[in-house]
Amino acid sequence: MGREVSSDDRAAAAHWLMAAPVEDTLLASYPDVYELTNPTRDDWGNQTGNMVTLPPTVPASLAYLRGDGCYLLDNGQMLILWIGRDVGPAWLSQVFGQEALQTAVDVSQIPLEPPQQSPLSQRICRVIFHLRNAHASSFAAAFAVRQSTPMEAHVVPLFVEDRVAGALGYGDFLMQLHRAVMSK
Repeated sequence: MGREVSSDDRAAAAHWLMAAPVEDTLLASYPDVYELTNPTRDDWGNQTGNMVTLPPTVPASLAYLRGDGCYLLDNGQMLILWIGRDVGPAWLSQVFGQEALQTAVDVSQIPLEPPQQSPLSQRICRVIFHLRNAHASSFAAAFAVRQSTPMEAHVVPLFVEDRVAGALGYGDFLMQLHRAVMSK
C-alpha cells in the first residue's frame, strides 16, 4: 500500500496482539460500528447502574453509512465518531458546542470530551466511557472525522467489509478461507 511502518510500531502492534484479550483482538479484526442517528431507536446512552444502553450496530462497511448520519466506530484501540457530510449544524452544535458552527473549523480538531451541556453530547460521552472501560488492553482515544475530509482516508481501512486498495473485503476473505479449507 506504500505505507512505511517503523519497527517500533510493528513491535508494539505484535506485543498488543499477543497480550490483548480475545474480545479486543476480535474488535481489531472486525470493529463495531454504532449508529447514533437512528430515529427508530433513540434509547441508547441511558445509564442504569453500571450499565449503559449501547446504540444499534451496522455492518463495518461504508455502504451502510448515510451522509446525514453519525456513527461511532470501535476497534478496541480507537473510538472514531464518523460524521456524514450532510449532518446539520444543530446536531454538531449539540455535540461539539458553538465552536463547531464556525465555517473554518474542522470538527476533528474539537475534542469530544468533556461532554457539552446538551443531553446528546452527554449520551455520546457515556457510551465512549462505557466502551473504554470494556477494553482491558488499552485506552481508546476518541476523536471525530467528517465525511469527505482528508482525515477520512485514515478511517476507511477500518471498514473491513469494503475492498481497500486491492485487498479482500471481509466477506471475500471468508469465502477464500472456506474454499481453502474445503479443498484440503
